[in-house]
Amino acid sequence: MPGREAGGGRRAALNLEGPFSYAADGVGLQWGLPTHLRRRDAVKTPRIPICLPLVAVIGLLSACGPTPTTMKLEPLETKYLRTPGQTVKLAYEVFDAEGQPMSNPKLRWTSSAPDVAQVQEGLLTVRKSGKTTIGATGGKVRAALPLELTILNSLDVRAPGADFLEVGRVIKLRVVARNEQGSSLQDAMPTFRSSDETVARVEDGQLVAVRPGKATLSATLGHLSRHIAVQVVPADFARLGLNLTHHAFQRRGSPCSSRRAPSIAAASCWTRCRWSSSPRTPPWCRCHPKAA
Repeated sequence: MPGREAGGGRRAALNLEGPFSYAADGVGLQWGLPTHLRRRDAVKTPRIPICLPLVAVIGLLSACGPTPTTMKLEPLETKYLRTPGQTVKLAYEVFDAEGQPMSNPKLRWTSSAPDVAQVQEGLLTVRKSGKTTIGATGGKVRAALPLELTILNSLDVRAPGADFLEVGRVIKLRVVARNEQGSSLQDAMPTFRSSDETVARVEDGQLVAVRPGKATLSATLGHLSRHIAVQVVPADFARLGLNLTHHAFQRRGSPCSSRRAPSIAAASCWTRCRWSSSPRTPPWCRCHPKAA
């Protein structure tokens, strides 16, 4: 019967010109002899669904995603670090061709001085004080961030005479900061703050006495802070230099010394001295403190 295979086969086949045929029962393309000449036990070739290649292509396109066209690396909030090995998360922005921010861009990070700092996935690990340049590359776009990192180890701030400062007087503040290697930081300048600027304030690294009173001067550099007690007195105050044994005075060109150490503070006080003499002793004086 036409359309049936020789030998009683039940499968109908459409014979095409050439060494292949297509089976109507959905077996698919078969390379070789026409269907009516094939053996019944010939191996059937499975047909690949058309949707699978489409899914693969779509997945490949989605994996590529948008390409970065603009990139910006933000400077660190401070260059002073606490200890070697400290990690800092870098802040950066990446935009695509349409100017839209990219949430998880694929970037390649580099450091020009790995012995100073290393970077991976935007996380900076500081090894020691020094300079390095951090680079980030995405697609054809590259951004660089120069860094000068300092591991701050110590901070010393001094204000000579701040405990007894006359109104209107100005003294220069002395600052010494060192890194973990013991090297002095020449450009280190703390941030100064006065608890009462009506009493004392800081201008251009100098302490200025404004009016009588007390205040606390705070100096902050990185994670370190120092505090200095400041006392401002009237301009006509006199400061007495005392020791534990005696206090020397001068009267009419003749020196004298008290017989015992006067019980007055070496800071601010008004004093009045009473001079006395006797035939057996030279003139001597006794100080009587009077609160200001």
